[in-house]
Amino acid sequence: MQEMNVGAFVVPTDDPHMSEYTAEYFNRREFISGFTGSAGVALITSHNAYLFTDGRYHEQAELELPSTWTLMKQGNAHVPTWQEFVASDKCKGLTIGIDPFLHPYQVVAGLQKSLGASRVKLLQQNLIDAIWTHHRPQFPCTPLRVHPLQWAGRDVSEKLHDLREVMAEHQATTLVVSSLDEIMWMFNVRGSDVQCNPVSISYAVITSNEAILFIDPHKINAEVAQHLAAHHVTLRPYNDIVSYLTTAAADASQQWIWVDTATANAAIATVIPTNKRLEKESPIVAMKAVKNHAELAGMRACHLRDGAAFVEFVSWLEEELTVHNNENLTEVDLDQHLTASRASYDLFLEPSFPTIAGVNSNGAIIHYRAEPTTCQTLTRHDMLLLDSGGQYADGTTDVTRTFHFGVPTAHQKNMYTRVLKGHIAIDRLVFPTGTPGYLLD
Repeated sequence: MQEMNVGAFVVPTDDPHMSEYTAEYFNRREFISGFTGSAGVALITSHNAYLFTDGRYHEQAELELPSTWTLMKQGNAHVPTWQEFVASDKCKGLTIGIDPFLHPYQVVAGLQKSLGASRVKLLQQNLIDAIWTHHRPQFPCTPLRVHPLQWAGRDVSEKLHDLREVMAEHQATTLVVSSLDEIMWMFNVRGSDVQCNPVSISYAVITSNEAILFIDPHKINAEVAQHLAAHHVTLRPYNDIVSYLTTAAADASQQWIWVDTATANAAIATVIPTNKRLEKESPIVAMKAVKNHAELAGMRACHLRDGAAFVEFVSWLEEELTVHNNENLTEVDLDQHLTASRASYDLFLEPSFPTIAGVNSNGAIIHYRAEPTTCQTLTRHDMLLLDSGGQYADGTTDVTRTFHFGVPTAHQKNMYTRVLKGHIAIDRLVFPTGTPGYLLD
């Protein structure tokens, strides 16, 4: 930080595509802080280290953070966001260093407006990368696969035609796509670069006569290459995106270059001049939200199979606890048995997220992940929270249930009822548009 003349460095959870779930290669915040939750921002100054996270993770962060860190419990009274914190007297005069590939353009623009552009330094190298040199996971490079038309419902050429019509309505000659789910949907492909998510690290650019996929060429096999070529999709290396956009922005024939600045990182958005940058939600968001007949059929079919697998698992679990009086089942055992049950059905690929099997107090930890050395065992006297799902070739599932296989105590009934009443209250609550979830908590 001293060498870079940076007084504070921001370490977000995000990857360059603002993904909700990230590949292990991008887990810089986890590496530096030890906090494994899926949301949070670390801020490091020359003398202090802070972690900002919302109410879902306060308990987990208290358990995982080293004693040298300060937990900033967002949502609690008088606790600022990290953006408010760097604008406060605590960071007065400090230059704030950020990796422009890991922050949405809108966030960076807001920071520059509140602090002044001179205090926000867009770094050429991520400072965590300079010290994370041992045992770091490799940059993801899993093979891309074709998503068949029988489940996609529409071919790539049809989607590109509709997309270009929307672009023309907004006088946009180029669309930049950085969200991984949008890219996979548009080109009818799937990947496995991110655990439990069928996506591949990539960018895409669509023009009036071109469709370009920026991706590591090692991910492309003959079948995928043939599929993309059939729809006139060309390939370029993943890291070419900035140089390509720089050249495109300099082209006098360009009208508007459409970029979703809420999801596009600052590194790619800032190379597009403001007089050519159309800042608007990606049109693929709305297109993808309208499911066609094949997609709907796939969703229904996978839920039927998943439901059968889940019921088979619950039947097995009930018998183990109430008939065989098995008191040696751990949370990890439950995860493994449930996954095996799903895997016995056609088209199963992997869980749709790491299974949350929480016995008693562990059920209160958001996104809890059981580990063999620390997990609890389940008996018929315990409460079990089970949140799980499956990725299938034709759809995705997510189901949450709370179980008790014996006679609940008065305390257990009370806790369950309070949670239920909380859900009912949230369901009935009227709140202003744009209110963040942690404020409702």
